[in-house]
Amino acid sequence: EDWNTTWTGGGKLTVARDTKEYKNGPASLRLQSEAAGTYGSVAQEITNLTAGKAFTVQGSAKVSPGVQEALIAVRFVDNTGQQVG
Repeated sequence: EDWNTTWTGGGKLTVARDTKEYKNGPASLRLQSEAAGTYGSVAQEITNLTAGKAFTVQGSAKVSPGVQEALIAVRFVDNTGQQVG
């Protein structure tokens, strides 16, 4: 799937597919800041889900020294984009 939404709130954030360092292959998602104080996010939209049917989302984060926070979140929205649940 594509990581189709990138947002940078401050500084310069580079988002790239990393095939050299990953927990489970074939690749990982690398977010790299170019300066202190950089912050932002990247999101992936998962479509064609069926109400009432279970699905699994897994993730992990590896951070460099000095990183203050890493967050993995799941948000549910309806077909109009409004958050539900």
